[in-house]
Amino acid sequence: MGVGCSELPAVELATAPAEGLVRGVVRNEQGWELEGLQVLALSEEGRGSRIGMTDSKGLYFIHGLSDGTYLLRVSRGNQVVAERKLRVQTDSAIDTHFIIPVRYLDRPDQRGGPIVKRHFVTQSTPL
Repeated sequence: MGVGCSELPAVELATAPAEGLVRGVVRNEQGWELEGLQVLALSEEGRGSRIGMTDSKGLYFIHGLSDGTYLLRVSRGNQVVAERKLRVQTDSAIDTHFIIPVRYLDRPDQRGGPIVKRHFVTQSTPL
């Protein structure tokens, strides 16, 4: 269930500074784009970190990366839901997509509340 490069906005490399860029889409196992997740790029060479956030289409962009190996960490609040290492080179754009297991996330139609498995609800009781 990968995402093709044709689905990402074009990046004009002619105007890009001499830095690396990581971009991608974060989805759950059912293919829903996930908004509001933090994607952290943490340098393994001690050069610091950069953060991107997923938008309403699950897209994230992390600009300004120097050459090196980075740990990409996707989190929801304080919970890390995925991570991956990658090598970044100056003047390059790397597409890195994540599929997050549903157990870590809520459904888009229930954002802000827990997932309720309806087959466990047998009856409702008025308060």
